[in-house]
Amino acid sequence: MVESLTKQDWLIVANGELSKKQLLSLSKKRKILVCDGAYNKIQDMALKIDILIGDFDSINQNALKKLSQTNCQIITALNQNATDLEKALQYIKYKACSVIVFGATGLDLDHTLYNLNLLKKFHNILSLKFITKTQEIFLLENSCLVLKNYTNKIISLFAYNQAIITTQGLQYELKNYQINTFQSSARNKIIAVNSRLTVLGTIIIFLQQK
Repeated sequence: MVESLTKQDWLIVANGELSKKQLLSLSKKRKILVCDGAYNKIQDMALKIDILIGDFDSINQNALKKLSQTNCQIITALNQNATDLEKALQYIKYKACSVIVFGATGLDLDHTLYNLNLLKKFHNILSLKFITKTQEIFLLENSCLVLKNYTNKIISLFAYNQAIITTQGLQYELKNYQINTFQSSARNKIIAVNSRLTVLGTIIIFLQQK
């Protein structure tokens, strides 16, 4: 029963750009929810899938039948005004303490942009992070963040509407620096073992993986 999985850590696999090796690493110690067509890409992997969700318009029907014979819970969500990833987040938003989404980016750009806006929509409900092949993507809102052991990694900061940012430990420091939708801080570099971001407002952070 899904209720027994309340407040556990989850991995959502979306139908974007995936790396099977990375997926196996991310899946450790997490429950797994797969979005519709993403299952076509991972059905040959040794993953224990807890939930499959979507309208099933893009999944191989033989694969779906085979999965239905396991302990995986199959949830039909027909709302055409939401992407499969949005349906997945809606379904587990009160059941998870943290969520990593893999495959939210890549492929069609409009799909990627829509998914990035879901970070804002679910920010106050979930501890939510997107993982790509090269980056971690997450929100920071009216708070301070310390990044440990990201020396020489690239970081980019984009605002939702506008934000004021002060940094410590970046190559190009920002002091009460205002950014907005059309002005960002892109491709900066972390130079300290422990760097700090202080934000008034809401920003989306693109951080090169360790």
